[in-house]
Amino acid sequence: QDERPLRDALEAQARALRVQGVAPEIVVREGEPIRQILIQTSKETYDVVVIGARRKGTTGLYWRSEKTYEVIKLIPPPVLVAIGECATLKKFLVCTGGKEFIEEAVQL
Repeated sequence: QDERPLRDALEAQARALRVQGVAPEIVVREGEPIRQILIQTSKETYDVVVIGARRKGTTGLYWRSEKTYEVIKLIPPPVLVAIGECATLKKFLVCTGGKEFIEEAVQL
């Protein structure tokens, strides 16, 4: 399969991030996605892992795919699941369970 269109799209987004002072690393792998993410996060230490996901439905406890939940459970760093589009990140909401969990959730 030709991965050039994927690499071109990723590089275009990486250029936009570099303008903002972020230095993304592009890693493209073939194979089973969960295994590849686990391998990459075992080799390299990441502060956070961002994954895209498709909405499976609009109701219920499991409106994300099983694969999304598997990634969240398997890898050591925190996982941010992105659904939808956002051109710039200027304002965001952090939600926590409160009590002893709140301090860790909001530390940057």
